Amino acid sequence: SAGFSADAREPSVRFAPLDLSEGTPVDRQECNVATDLAHHTCGDIGVQLDREHRQTSTIRAIFARGLHGSDLRDWLYGATNGTITTLVIVAGVIGADLPTMVAPVLGLANLFANGFTTAARRYANTKLARNNYDRSHAKPVWAEDVTAKDYDLSRCVRSPMQAALNTFAAFILCGLVPLIAYLLAPTKLSVCVVATACAFFTIGAVKSRYSLTAWWRSGLDTVFLGMGAAALAYAAGHTLRLLIDIPTP
Repeated sequence: SAGFSADAREPSVRFAPLDLSEGTPVDRQECNVATDLAHHTCGDIGVQLDREHRQTSTIRAIFARGLHGSDLRDWLYGATNGTITTLVIVAGVIGADLPTMVAPVLGLANLFANGFTTAARRYANTKLARNNYDRSHAKPVWAEDVTAKDYDLSRCVRSPMQAALNTFAAFILCGLVPLIAYLLAPTKLSVCVVATACAFFTIGAVKSRYSLTAWWRSGLDTVFLGMGAAALAYAAGHTLRLLIDIPTP
């Protein structure tokens, strides 16, 4: 028919892919207008093909961002874990009303011990991914329409040691935020909460680079996750203090 190309596999009318280069969220109104246009031009087949085309474009856009941000993903992984685990320790100490120096001691011990463990886990996972890449010769598994020839997948294969170092550095740097805030105001939990919430929001906003979620929504999600963990730690510490009857310092 007139609305289709010679091979009858896709419409001759081309629909522009979504602009996701800057991490903008999907405009549902834009999608609906494009879908209506596809239906009017090519019928139900046109709608299906248009949706498949846009889905493939979305996958390509997200994957293209990841090609240039492999190190950033390691930093985000270490930063998230470091901030949460240290904040949990501080919140637990404050909830149990323990001496002021308990939080810095436990926090620093956690930074280096748990930081090393997290980095070692990242090293093992990255090494496994590299071995799988070598074994499978970069066979595409994320979508049938995104093939290995579309991207140089070797750029996604990172050095396991570099990934571990990035993770460890981010864990230490971001994990220091709750500790420094606590030391500056050991009697004011609000100072530690506000400082750490800002760190969480920044991490979440940067993390939106790898998703279709708006940067502010991703930031708030990370804040709620971290604060939820801190609230549980505070409640656990306070409950144990009541049950064990820990003397007030």
